[in-house]
Amino acid sequence: MTTKIGSVSLKCVRNEVITLPNQYNTDVLNETQLNYLAKELPSPKAKTGRPSYSNRELLPGILKVLRSGMRWRDLDDKRFASCITHWRRFRFWRIKFGLKNVWELILKRLDKFNFLDLNIASIDGSLIQSFNFLDTTGYSGTYKKTGTKISNLVDFLGTPFNVVFASGEEHDCPFAIPTILNNSVGKPGLILADKGYDSDKLRLKLGQFGINSNIPLDKMRFKIERTNAWIKSFRRLRFRFDYTLASFQNLDLSFII
Repeated sequence: MTTKIGSVSLKCVRNEVITLPNQYNTDVLNETQLNYLAKELPSPKAKTGRPSYSNRELLPGILKVLRSGMRWRDLDDKRFASCITHWRRFRFWRIKFGLKNVWELILKRLDKFNFLDLNIASIDGSLIQSFNFLDTTGYSGTYKKTGTKISNLVDFLGTPFNVVFASGEEHDCPFAIPTILNNSVGKPGLILADKGYDSDKLRLKLGQFGINSNIPLDKMRFKIERTNAWIKSFRRLRFRFDYTLASFQNLDLSFII
């Protein structure tokens, strides 16, 4: 039986009362997924002072920022851990490559249980609008906006398994090879792409790595387009507010959760 008193939930188990931690609600993950990610993400180990908040306590608040696009300062509710505590934990994960490592771990497990289909993969670039920061931003004549370009690779089912970042003015084609090859899962058998990748040089390079290509191809592009739209449903990613690319990369990797 669970009883809610004010902002604190009490769960009675065998006549014992357990106080549950105060934390934000999230519509992104269920309890099992939250517990799994909290366990896999790195945690700080303080030798002195008060014990650190657990990943499980802070993860819902961090997801709330990513999902809603709100500022970190708007997360400052006196009932919960402070906004700076959430931000510091998110930054700690970036320093320890926490989100990147968890992403690769999930991809390898999906591949192990045959939930990835790398026989056919799709690649496409997308612009994340941004202020004109000095770090990896530029004006895109195609989109007529300033921002950061992301080159995204998905498998046949639409699961993203690599992202490469570039300035907004850069063309998609030069980043195709790094996007396709620099991933932790393996090389795809066939690459589908639009006319932005229509290059004999790219086809030759892919052939040297034993990868077939179908460029340009308008059919079946909905899968990569759907994934790009899903990424931008995390409103914090729809517009880049972060001055440094390192901080924005950490946000972008977080779409795996």
